[in-house]
Amino acid sequence: MRKLTALTVALFLAHAAGAQWSSATGGTNADPIWHIGTVGINNNTPLAPLDVGNTQTQKVTAVLSRLLEGTGTDMGTCLDIFSGATLPVNTSSFSLEHRFYGLVNSAVIFNRGADRTGGYLTFATNDGTEKMRLDKDGRMGLGTTAPRAQLHVYAASAANTWTGRAMFGNEVASPFIGSYGTIPVVGSVDASSNFQKLYLNTVNGVAGAEVVANKLGVGIANPSSTLHVAGPTTLAGTLLVTDVATIASLNTGTDVRVGGKLQVVNNIQLGGQMFWDNPQYRAIQLAKHPDGTSYLVQFTNTMTSSQGNANGGFDFSDYQGTSIMRMANYNVGIGTTNPTAKLSVNGTVLAKQIKVSQSAASWPDYVFAPGYQLPSLDSVAQYITDNKHLPEMPAAKEIETNGQDVGDIQKLMLKKMEEMTLYMIELKKKNEQLEQRNEQLAKRVEQLEKNK
Repeated sequence: MRKLTALTVALFLAHAAGAQWSSATGGTNADPIWHIGTVGINNNTPLAPLDVGNTQTQKVTAVLSRLLEGTGTDMGTCLDIFSGATLPVNTSSFSLEHRFYGLVNSAVIFNRGADRTGGYLTFATNDGTEKMRLDKDGRMGLGTTAPRAQLHVYAASAANTWTGRAMFGNEVASPFIGSYGTIPVVGSVDASSNFQKLYLNTVNGVAGAEVVANKLGVGIANPSSTLHVAGPTTLAGTLLVTDVATIASLNTGTDVRVGGKLQVVNNIQLGGQMFWDNPQYRAIQLAKHPDGTSYLVQFTNTMTSSQGNANGGFDFSDYQGTSIMRMANYNVGIGTTNPTAKLSVNGTVLAKQIKVSQSAASWPDYVFAPGYQLPSLDSVAQYITDNKHLPEMPAAKEIETNGQDVGDIQKLMLKKMEEMTLYMIELKKKNEQLEQRNEQLAKRVEQLEKNK
């Protein structure tokens, strides 16, 4: 009986041992070893087929591989699983780390949320410093811990230095998104970080817009100025030009404000107003001279108050800068830079017809009206003797000083002609009376001769 009991215990122990660990026949170190059930390492209550570590936080719970380097305890390179805190919320739960000589080199960190929500991933490199984050809302942040877009790339940069945010393409030319100090920059760079041309909206190899050497070309390759536009351009707002601009033709339904020099090669049509903010370029120059540098006609707005133009105006000049016609203070001057009347002409005026309007009441038809007091010839003769000109007519000195009003002079001359006509009619009547009397006297003389 004792022998049977001992044999039963031995068989039970052997069976129990075989149920825990098994190996291939021979039991060499190269043979696989397996266990049916759960296995706990440093854990006597495994909750999974393989449960490594314990419930303590801030501990390395598993080492997946180790490369021994040196002789110290922390010497070597390993890939391990690090357990993190579960409280407070949004702290590291665990991480997959690469350690070098016992210090974290790089890691993928899993951060827990409140329960099933709020979790996020962080990726660390270079002494465990976070470089990338995938937040709870699916936003990826590179260089930032608070991404504000689905892809948020951030890199701090010092003043006057180039910092790239994102780059795509190949070693020949790559679109570049970054900054120069605090200034956002979009461009194209080659493998040596030299800026290249940037094409926008390219269709069939033709650039809708091209940026090269600080010049923007729209509808044209290799722009020759800061803004070079080929083709019709629509402006919905104000056009502000602070330097020289050359435009083939300009048709706008709004105001044009020019701070520099605006050159229109063909046509200009404005639906609004044109402003010059730069006094140096307050001019419109038309009809370029054959010498290529000057203009036959230019309209300028550079007069000063000393030229009788405190409110500004326009000056029509020849290509040598000699003023031909000036509009200032609501007056127009031809041949003079200081017009003092609505039209001041310093020279001869040749016209086929000139009309001067006068009111009917002022026109001298009243000379022939009944009751008009015609001055006596004696009074007129005395006035001429005293003043050396007709009554009411301006003296020569007055004409020299103030000029003459053509309408008034014509009116006065007509009045004098009408008065002269009345004098002649009166003299004719007197002559007729004298002729009748002479005839009567002649008849009396003839009768006296017959009666002798």
